[in-house]
Amino acid sequence: MKKLKLISVALFSLITLSTARQSVVSAEGTSTKAVVEESGDKKVAIDDKVKNEAEKATVVQGADGLMYVVVDENDPEKLLEAESPLKNQQENTGAVEVGVDEKRQEKADKANEKVKNFDDIDYNDISSLQSALNDPKFPFLSEDELNEKLQKIKNTFESEALMKKTRGYFSQRILELSNNLNDVPKRAKVSRRALVSNRASQVSETRINPPNGYPWVIYLIRSNGYSYTENYAIRRTIDGKEAFCLQAGVQATNTYTGSTSGYLSNSQREMISSILSAYKELGGWANNDAGKQRWIATQMLVWENSNEKPKSITVTPNWKNGATKWKNDLVARANAIRVRTKWDSTSKTVDEGDKATFKVTNTYGDHNLHVKSVSGGGKATISNGTLTVDTTGATGNKITVDMIKGSHPSDAHPTTVWSNGSYQKLVTGSFYISTSVTVNVKRKGTVEVLKVDSETKKPLSGATFRFSYSGKTKDVTTDSNGKAKLTERLKAGTVVKVKEIKAPNGYQLDSSEFSITVKENQNVTTTRTNKKSTGSVEIEKIGDLDGLGLPNVVFTIYNSDNKVVKDNLKTDSNGKIKVDELQFGKYYAVEKQGVTGYDPDGKKYNFEISQDTPFTKPAKVKVTNIYEVSISEKVSDMNESQVLKNNWSADPNDYLQYDITTGNLKKSGERNVQSFIIEGFYDNKNVDVSKSEVYVGSTNVTNSFDINNDTNNGKVIAKAKTSVLTNNDFYNKSYNLRITMKIKKSTLENTEKQKTLTIVKNSKVTVGSKISKSASSNDVETVLYSRKVTINHIDEKDKHLLKQDIDYKYDGETYEYKPRTDLFDKDGNNYKSDVIHKGKIDGKDIVLNTPYHIPVLSVNVDRIQIDTARAVKNGYLPTKIELSKKEEYEKELEKIVFKVKITDIDNNKVVYDENFKYKEFNSHMSLDLPTEYLTKNKKINYSVDILLVDNPDKDKFETETKDLRTIGYTSSEKVLTNKDMTNNQVNYSAVVRTVKERENNNPVKEFNESINYKFTDSTKTKTGYGISVDLEPTYRNEIGKQIDMKVYSYPMNELIDSKIDEIYQSGGKETEVKMDRLKNDGKVESGISTQNLSFQFPHMNIERKTGNIYADSQRNDESIKYELIDGGRKLYVPIWCDLGNYSIAIKSSNFGGNYISLDMNQNIDVYAYMYATIDSETKKDDELLLEPVYPESTLPDGWSKNEIDWLNK
Repeated sequence: MKKLKLISVALFSLITLSTARQSVVSAEGTSTKAVVEESGDKKVAIDDKVKNEAEKATVVQGADGLMYVVVDENDPEKLLEAESPLKNQQENTGAVEVGVDEKRQEKADKANEKVKNFDDIDYNDISSLQSALNDPKFPFLSEDELNEKLQKIKNTFESEALMKKTRGYFSQRILELSNNLNDVPKRAKVSRRALVSNRASQVSETRINPPNGYPWVIYLIRSNGYSYTENYAIRRTIDGKEAFCLQAGVQATNTYTGSTSGYLSNSQREMISSILSAYKELGGWANNDAGKQRWIATQMLVWENSNEKPKSITVTPNWKNGATKWKNDLVARANAIRVRTKWDSTSKTVDEGDKATFKVTNTYGDHNLHVKSVSGGGKATISNGTLTVDTTGATGNKITVDMIKGSHPSDAHPTTVWSNGSYQKLVTGSFYISTSVTVNVKRKGTVEVLKVDSETKKPLSGATFRFSYSGKTKDVTTDSNGKAKLTERLKAGTVVKVKEIKAPNGYQLDSSEFSITVKENQNVTTTRTNKKSTGSVEIEKIGDLDGLGLPNVVFTIYNSDNKVVKDNLKTDSNGKIKVDELQFGKYYAVEKQGVTGYDPDGKKYNFEISQDTPFTKPAKVKVTNIYEVSISEKVSDMNESQVLKNNWSADPNDYLQYDITTGNLKKSGERNVQSFIIEGFYDNKNVDVSKSEVYVGSTNVTNSFDINNDTNNGKVIAKAKTSVLTNNDFYNKSYNLRITMKIKKSTLENTEKQKTLTIVKNSKVTVGSKISKSASSNDVETVLYSRKVTINHIDEKDKHLLKQDIDYKYDGETYEYKPRTDLFDKDGNNYKSDVIHKGKIDGKDIVLNTPYHIPVLSVNVDRIQIDTARAVKNGYLPTKIELSKKEEYEKELEKIVFKVKITDIDNNKVVYDENFKYKEFNSHMSLDLPTEYLTKNKKINYSVDILLVDNPDKDKFETETKDLRTIGYTSSEKVLTNKDMTNNQVNYSAVVRTVKERENNNPVKEFNESINYKFTDSTKTKTGYGISVDLEPTYRNEIGKQIDMKVYSYPMNELIDSKIDEIYQSGGKETEVKMDRLKNDGKVESGISTQNLSFQFPHMNIERKTGNIYADSQRNDESIKYELIDGGRKLYVPIWCDLGNYSIAIKSSNFGGNYISLDMNQNIDVYAYMYATIDSETKKDDELLLEPVYPESTLPDGWSKNEIDWLNK
């Protein structure tokens, strides 16, 4: 290996450094000559040219902070680039130490200023910092102390203050001040070796701030015990690739050089690259919480799998769970990425055109598996763990499929450790490994037949061979090279049977079958020969008028190349010529010289010599001389004259005239013809012949002909009389048969006129001797156009087509169309119209629009209101219905009858059914829905329908009121008792009205009435005391109604004082006491009525001294001797009532739509007496104890003299 030299060069153009570093480099690099340094004792001068090209070189950073380029020892001007062998050798050579200054290092190690604590430190003085690092007693924070304090602090400022009290910070501060690793004391260094690197690259940075409310992102404790807090994280990229930190807590810079050094082991490289690939697969960087947490999780995993694994990493609390989740996901995905692919086989053999499949046999073996390249013309795809290799179009015997597992080939880049002196190392990369399989292809072959002339061996085209193989057949014709190749490639060993089914032109067919065996990757050729063949032809010449052969007619024979083969061939006495020994091929004969009366026609008479025309069976050529006969025809009508095509009309004044003109009638040689007939054909279904005549020019020569009108066959026959055929004046003239016609009445009355009536007429002339010669005229076309009459029956409202009638009339016909009466809409409603169309067809189709309308009546129930009422005999629910109607053409609606029907759905009972005539329509209806068949407290489901009863004119009747659902209620007749009470409160509500509105099909709206009141169901008292009952119900009615409520109390008879017993009605066990209604405040707001009521016992009066009870109505009672005092509204228990439990029932009248009533019960516990007696068992609870006082004998203690005087009175 070449020995390397290091050149100290200031690389201004190569690397962008921080401001402080640039100043150092500038100071060191001002000389025009740089210095080469090897072992400190050898120097080599490097010129400016080398320095200018240093940008391309391999670069290292020395301990002195300078950048160095690597050169060849033997050629100092040759810079070693990143792609040089050094890149692959440096793992063997190890690190290169450069820039070490032993004197400077010794100075740093001996720094010994007096510093005892942090207050003595000058953070801007290198010597002060060095002295603290050299003093083993300096009070740096230990790792445990730092961790303990960091967990207690709450802000970034406090954490930064703590970090300034660590050894790591002091080392970092020295580097910030000097940018030279030689200034850091040895005891504080982690490493002082600079590594050979790739060319430098600029780092791009993205700052990651902590989440709101948190001052830091990551807190970590390094492997050397130093702790570190990142107040914010920095995401870095190099050359567009994500670059993650390999050394937690080490300062970074912004310029790095790539390296493949041995900093990471192979297993570390594999692990970290798989983590980086997993990071990218799971979404990579995104500027949101998830993206930031995913980045943090990746960074943590890189640290944990690098050389300087931190002891612990803590993520800011708000991102901790997310980062942990992403960390687990990244590990799972990285594990899948690193799995090596295992195949069921790495090599398979198939026939060309077949597909070979390879299965991945292990889990995650196909994760991110990509095809990189396919050799040998094959195609490969990977899907669901299966690699399919298609050998169609293979160009070789072997196909190799190279694949990459991991990053896509376009995105794969090697793992690179980036470094810059003592700054933290970064790593980029993606995980990818290679795998491959091979397919051995058994190549197919082809076969072909070479066809040659048996004598000249020249290739023959045009021979067709039939190839039979594998159940198939294919016919192939030899090309210009005489080859018939089966283009389909076949498997080797396939036997192909071949048979010639068509010989080349002029050659004999070889129909014997032979075989060809296919060989691998070869074209097998078999040669076959053919012999030429000959044949004969016979030419016959006759005259067509008498059908006899013509001798002495001269012919010439030509081949297909227009070359003369035989010349001056004369017909014999029978008019025939036979020619032999003609080779297979195509020929033609031409009449060269005719005979008297028959001129050569100049035509080519083609024939072919083949295996089918041997000497014994020559090809036949028959040539007939033509006796010319001709005829023409023209037509005329009311508007056109002597035309070949005319447009006719059905006008009664119009006609047709056909003029049939023959060519000049000639004799046959000197012989007269035996017959001359002119025939004019016509359309006997649509026209009648009115006149037939024969003219020569303008001369009528009808008398020379016998004329017959054959109406059955539609032709007029004019036959020359026998007497005129012997007259020489009859010949050399042109004859005109003129036929005049009218259209038939049946044609005009025919209803099937969809097609234009086209009369194509021609004529015929026949001249006869022994045989007859005929000629037909040109076609004469008469067109009677059928015009389409479209009658659109249209709904005049929305213009849609109800029905379309199509009729056809000929030009010139008249028409009259009345409205239809059979048009109905989809619901059977009859359309009506009074429009009639009349007119005449005048050369074009016409469209007639007839508007129709339907008288429409639309009736609907818009609203139905049902009030709650009792279910009693002859009872009913008061109901109101609001109807609406819409009408069109109301004058035609008078016969419509409809009904309103209401059905109790639950009981399948029609509760209302009433018919209404159109004129009887009323928008508001009041009706009663019976309840006598119902019971109390029932919810009744009703269906409301509007039905059509009678509609004799089939007018349109519409309604949306079909099964319109609503509900009603019978009175609940609820009796409120103590059981309905919760926490001394009674709340009850029931529906008092329902309203259903049809529009928008809103739900049935329910209106309620409710009553709420408090009630005490038990109380305790002593005899002689009053009991009060304050009943203050609140009644609410959502339809604005109020109630007249009466309340009665029913105390047990024992509770009624004797003095008031006489004014109340007593029953067997109870006495009815009507409660006074003290309040009935009612108000109505927004249609809702609220009543606040109050009921209490009647007012009572108490007679002083006696304690007798009197009602207000008894105030003038004669038995009253003393003053009456106010006893309030209470029921007083008699003084000598027996102790025990009694009850008072509180009942009300029925009220509200639901016929509600009260039946409450209050229990009275009379537990003691007002006056204690000697035998009382409740002396402790009795209210008063009476003790006799005698002035003479016993006086109460403590009485004054006045009191004793009062007693003596």
